[in-house]
Amino acid sequence: MIKITIQGSDAGKARRLADQAAADIKLHLTVEATSVIGPFPAPVAKISNVHRMHILIKTQNLPAATAAVRELGLPARGDIVIDVDPQSVL
Repeated sequence: MIKITIQGSDAGKARRLADQAAADIKLHLTVEATSVIGPFPAPVAKISNVHRMHILIKTQNLPAATAAVRELGLPARGDIVIDVDPQSVL
C-alpha cells in the first residue's frame, strides 16, 4: 500500500489538489492488481491549521506502483507526502 497525504492551509485548495492528484494517478497508474482509493479526508483532517486529504493505492506489486508514482512527479511537491508501506493510515 502507498499512502499519499495532500496538505494545505485552505481546505478547498487541499481538496482540489487531492482530486487532481487522484485523477492523475488513476490515469497513469497501469500496474495490474492495483486500486486507487480516495481522495478522502484524513482521519485527523486538520492539524495546526493544516488540512489533510489522503489517497491510498492498494497493490500487489509495490515496487512497480512506487516507481509509477515517482514518475508522476508527486514527491517533488512540498504539499504532498508519500508513505510507501505505511504502518498506519492515520
